[in-house]
Amino acid sequence: MCRAPASAESGRSLELCDELAQPGHRPEILGILAIVAACRGDAAACRNHADAALEAAERHGQQWVRLIALRACGLLALGQGDLVAAVGLFEQLVAVPLARGLRGPTVVSLPDLVEALVRLGRREEAASQAAGFERRVTDVPDLRVPALVTRCRALVDTGPDAGMAYRQALVHHQGDPDSFVIARTQVLYGEWLRRQGERRSARTELDAALEIFEKYGAAPWAERARGELRASGAVLRSRPQAGLELTEAELRVALLAGDGLTDREICGQLYLSPKTVEFHLGRVYRKLGVRGRTELARRLPGHN
Repeated sequence: MCRAPASAESGRSLELCDELAQPGHRPEILGILAIVAACRGDAAACRNHADAALEAAERHGQQWVRLIALRACGLLALGQGDLVAAVGLFEQLVAVPLARGLRGPTVVSLPDLVEALVRLGRREEAASQAAGFERRVTDVPDLRVPALVTRCRALVDTGPDAGMAYRQALVHHQGDPDSFVIARTQVLYGEWLRRQGERRSARTELDAALEIFEKYGAAPWAERARGELRASGAVLRSRPQAGLELTEAELRVALLAGDGLTDREICGQLYLSPKTVEFHLGRVYRKLGVRGRTELARRLPGHN
């Protein structure tokens, strides 16, 4: 959810809400933008979008949007290491029954609550929440559930079986299009491996997680992975962070160009003039130091 395309598409969606006079769709989109900002560690943007989402939801009677806003603020706190605040926010969220249409934010937040409790040393509470999570999601038709349940088992296991649980979680993650969720499991596994003295294996998991976090601009998570890599004795290399320096308009054009669309097709998709598309692409090429669409596709999140 922290991908650059999520931000670009959400921004365009807000514009379309205004153009098509459909304000009722704004609350959820603002909530998504709050989650994207949380993943990136942009506290001001996260809180502004969350507040705007709640205000718009109140006007349109969409109280379920509160769950999305709570998740965004909880993710922000977890990423910043404010674990007490994260626990308080996630506890509010997971207290909501898994009713149809409301389960998504709760399902993905229960494992975050377990992680925060473990990091606070509150292992009994974490184990209780992990067991409760497994019971609650037994019949939930969500492809993420097996990996998240197994990740929770690994988090609360204090013995050597934790490693097997992490590996099983990564197997369950195969085919999951959300690389950020996979990287979250990889960084936890890498931290566990380092604590077990398996530094080389830890570096493999942490480096894979860091690549994803940097690619999507998830700054607090990337710094966490870097810290663990340094502790493992790794020498860190700098990587280009595609998309971070682009404006949302430039990013929308870049993503379509990276998908192979011609300038004419981009004009049709975004309702822009050929000169505007050419202007944005020129700036994108200069900012990213690329010379054409092939190189551009390699630099963009989700395109390599």
